[in-house]
Amino acid sequence: MHIFFIGQQGIPAQDASDATERRVEAIASYLGQKGYSVTIACKHSYAPTTVRFVGTARLYRPLRLVPDFVGILWHVWRERPDVVHIQDWKMAWIVRLAALLSPESTYVWTIGKRPPRWRMARIAAWQARSAFDAITVPERHLQYLLLVRLGLRTTYIPDGYTPPHIPRIPASHWKLRKNQYVFTTASTFQDVEWVAQAHKATGSRKRLVVPGEVTEFKRLKRKYPFLINIPLPGKRAILSLIQQAGVVIALDADEWLLPAMDAGRPIIAVGNPAIEEIIGTTGQIVAPDDEESLSTALRKALKGPKSLALMTKKSATRAQAHFRWQRVFEEYSALYHYPAIQRIPLDSAFPRQRAVISA
Repeated sequence: MHIFFIGQQGIPAQDASDATERRVEAIASYLGQKGYSVTIACKHSYAPTTVRFVGTARLYRPLRLVPDFVGILWHVWRERPDVVHIQDWKMAWIVRLAALLSPESTYVWTIGKRPPRWRMARIAAWQARSAFDAITVPERHLQYLLLVRLGLRTTYIPDGYTPPHIPRIPASHWKLRKNQYVFTTASTFQDVEWVAQAHKATGSRKRLVVPGEVTEFKRLKRKYPFLINIPLPGKRAILSLIQQAGVVIALDADEWLLPAMDAGRPIIAVGNPAIEEIIGTTGQIVAPDDEESLSTALRKALKGPKSLALMTKKSATRAQAHFRWQRVFEEYSALYHYPAIQRIPLDSAFPRQRAVISA
């Protein structure tokens, strides 16, 4: 089976915050391991032209002298892929032209974010109802919005994660002790100050670790001496800090939330639809900017009661059962095959007219 991905910048994923790039990279990797043929449309500026393959996935770049959509349509007509998998809104409009060039292909559309303009999205939704064989979304809240505002019925397939298999950096490398510090994904001055105030209210002497560049961190450090900032941590460093933290405070449903669940860390998360969907009942949810509730939840987590240990075990089980890319791949694989098997022959798409027999 040949799968053609379009609508993304390319692979390998260069921006860790771009869920679309990470999704395509992960799905293509698993498809290649299963023996599928994968082609990924890339922009010229994304990766060097000398790179033609990433793993088993072939990179396709349209000619510079023609618009990208012309080159992509030409490739669809020439290759006749079994599945055309379109990402987000930008390239969704070409599906009708692609279906004319390769009508036997299966067309799948993954919508990973809200449309830039709902008025224009109605046009895309109108053509999607009849042109796409399947439409998927990675979030339940987005699924609800598309149904209510555009009337689109979609299939929920969450984005997954790959369990890290890299050596762990000991916490002593940063002069910390395992399970004796709090890790937060806060990145802005306001968020760090809010978390620091809640941490101070607990009266705990444990350190609060903040990764990445934080504006005016020196001023925060003078006010909250327990703060530790790691300015430019790599992926391995952040994973190591998460895996050895006593508590993880998550403000966004970013790429570090699922590894924290997989590591069995106690998680306190700021309530929003994306986070609540991932965590379920396996973590403590607090309201945004509610310092008192965050402080109470943090004080409870730092004491480490037996109920908290049970909660962390459930979070690891939930992450491994529902959100690993291997599990997500099974959903996409079934979707790739199902529309082709269930396709209705053209001669039976309309009811036959009954012949009138005269006496």
